[in-house]
Amino acid sequence: MAKKKKKLKGPSNPAAKAGAKQQNQPSAEIQKKRSLLFTGVAVLAVVSSCLYVFFLPEKDKTDDKPNVQARMAFPAFVAEVETGESKFSDFAGSEACRECHADLFAKWEKSTHGRAGGEPGKVNILGQFDNKSRPFKDASFTPLSQKGRLSFSLSSPHLPTLNYDVSAVVGGGHMAGGGTQTYFSHFPDGTVRFLPFDFIRDEKLWFGEADQGLGWLPIDRSLSFKNLSEWPPSRVLGNVPEFENCQECHGSQIHTTFSPVEKKYVTRYKTLAINCESCHGPAKAHIIWARTPARSRQNNIGMKALDTDNKQESVDLCSRCHALKDGLKPGYLPGRPFTDYYSLKLQMFGDNPFHPDGRIRAFGYQQNHLYSDCFLNGSMTCVDCHDPHTQSYRDIEWKSLKGKFDDGQCIDCHPSKGIEISRHTFHKPDSKGSLCTSCHMPFLQHKAMGNELRFARSDHTIPIPRPGVDRAAGIEDACGQCHSEMSTDKLDNIVKTWWGELKPHKPIVSNLMRAKSGELPTDSLFVLLDSDTRFPMAQAAGLIHIIEERLRPDMHHLDERIVQGLKKLSKDDDIDLRALALMALHFARDNDVEIHNYIAQALVENRENGISLRGRWANALAYRAQSYAGAGDFRKALLTYAKALEIFPENIPVLQEMSLAYKAAQDYVQAKVYAEKAILLQPENASSHLNLGLIYAAENQLAQAADSYKKALEINPNNMLANYNLGNHAYRLNRFEEAITFYSKALQLNPGLAEGYFALARSYLRNKQYEDALQTINAFLVFEPENQNGRAMMKDLQKFLKR
Repeated sequence: MAKKKKKLKGPSNPAAKAGAKQQNQPSAEIQKKRSLLFTGVAVLAVVSSCLYVFFLPEKDKTDDKPNVQARMAFPAFVAEVETGESKFSDFAGSEACRECHADLFAKWEKSTHGRAGGEPGKVNILGQFDNKSRPFKDASFTPLSQKGRLSFSLSSPHLPTLNYDVSAVVGGGHMAGGGTQTYFSHFPDGTVRFLPFDFIRDEKLWFGEADQGLGWLPIDRSLSFKNLSEWPPSRVLGNVPEFENCQECHGSQIHTTFSPVEKKYVTRYKTLAINCESCHGPAKAHIIWARTPARSRQNNIGMKALDTDNKQESVDLCSRCHALKDGLKPGYLPGRPFTDYYSLKLQMFGDNPFHPDGRIRAFGYQQNHLYSDCFLNGSMTCVDCHDPHTQSYRDIEWKSLKGKFDDGQCIDCHPSKGIEISRHTFHKPDSKGSLCTSCHMPFLQHKAMGNELRFARSDHTIPIPRPGVDRAAGIEDACGQCHSEMSTDKLDNIVKTWWGELKPHKPIVSNLMRAKSGELPTDSLFVLLDSDTRFPMAQAAGLIHIIEERLRPDMHHLDERIVQGLKKLSKDDDIDLRALALMALHFARDNDVEIHNYIAQALVENRENGISLRGRWANALAYRAQSYAGAGDFRKALLTYAKALEIFPENIPVLQEMSLAYKAAQDYVQAKVYAEKAILLQPENASSHLNLGLIYAAENQLAQAADSYKKALEINPNNMLANYNLGNHAYRLNRFEEAITFYSKALQLNPGLAEGYFALARSYLRNKQYEDALQTINAFLVFEPENQNGRAMMKDLQKFLKR
């Protein structure tokens, strides 16, 4: 199972982390985890005037004459009222479809979607649950099967043995190029979490995803369990901002929310297969219509007919799951406006997973179909090749094909190539080299998974083979897959001899390649703002490159050609491009009155002036602010966060991040102002109370800090950091029994918290529980074997206990 959703990275010191990042370190670096939750609540103007006075930009020195325009006020943000949106209770489940659509139901039931996951005992189990122990470098794990119950046991010297029941299974090893199966467990806090032990079909072995960008590695003596990016388990089903998450892709109608009444999360889903309503939307209204006598039926059938989708809508429907995406707010269910909940392009910020031409650089799904000429200049959608009910292959006339390598998928649109195939391929007609997919859709290993285990996916950009260009980019070119003995130069020469001058890349792609390699001069960056080419993915990549590499807050000057290019894109039909262009103008030149007023007028006129537009805009600003904060440039970080709040005032995560940036800059007064604003907007958010406690602790107001931690625990007793910090508070007051209780709870919630073991050992020692102290300090040294304080404590305890 692929696991690459994004989330903002939090501080590395557990004692200083923000509550919004409650769990342990993010999984692998490849993920750029940055998802921000933009929760719609009451309107509140939160941007403090003193912040803008403090960070007032210098006068624009490039103006030839004074700008006497008055600054327009930005129109107030108005949270959308959710009316008529689908609810969990509106979904009937696929069984309800069988009554009228028995033939389609039968096809779906046997498909990879129909067999995508479920509960143990109801799905085919690939993993070898044979009760045999497998070694890590420093632990062992055992897949257990006992009376039909599947579980894992993880044991390591000096640490408590951990047992995880398997309560959910995702994946059936169906994917060509490397199929896997993943296992989930229900946790006491109500979440359903991904377990760090995967099974891969072809290699028939257990593996884990390693941190530090090492990718997928077999579980053996060369791998430490501590290096598993998914241990301790912290990735959950559903879009939950406090955790790494799988969003709603690996199941149907996954809906995970926090219940203040139950004081835990509630995870609901219809099935972990991909059911009919995942694509068609909620069916109850349609079922009522279908069961109504014909003479009484209304024209509205209670469900959209997907055959009426245009090209973009059809691909967007599949992209709900088959694409990397950034969350704007949680709670998505099929039938709700997808663009209000997710963006498909903001994931290009930071470590862009795509090469400029769309090929996968690290990890991706089939989203790079959007880079394909077959889509951009043709009409090809996903369902032109893939039957949506059987997941088998078909041509554009919906005639079934033999399989994924059948040329009928391509010859329908390119019939001349099929007249005498070898004249085009220069290979024997019946050879692999004459298959369209061999050259134009080769299976490529995703670099983020490493090279130990196979995870290759067919290249949906459908490119022209360019051995030199491909290898320079680190891509295994299609020609080289069969002819690895040949040099790049030789393959390039053969390609040119056979086909002559190849069709060039689109100018925007060529310019992006030059920009990424540093060959595009700074004064020519405006060419990346191509508003005439209908190529939204590449246009977004160009926009983001300029934002990251050229722009900074309230610049004194910006190339007028970039300004004009941004203005043109700010009127684009694509919501991501429109939001990014307005964000760039706001970020870099809001100090210019004319540009400020242009932005204000755009907000007045924009037809999507709610979370769809402002959520993306504020998200992009927050990404830039975090990069500044990470580099220690708090002036730029705070100014950029303030701009995000000017656009989206009730943005809880930005308020939290801003308060922590002020804390890092040691401005505790302002830090508390923004932490308290987050609490005012959402009093039942435990993370905001935790953040306020961290700020109080930083200024040594320990009693107030403890009160905030206790409030966080009143809301969510399973908040790990609140427990940990209350342990610290109790220890300072010499209340060691109390400290032991809190530290033990924190370690129960996160058994990988190294600092927690040290703090607990220290508390045991002060409480004269010497055996417990020795056992716990040995646990700490499992994680930090070279820590001098820990080693000294262990030696002293050993000497004492030998007396």
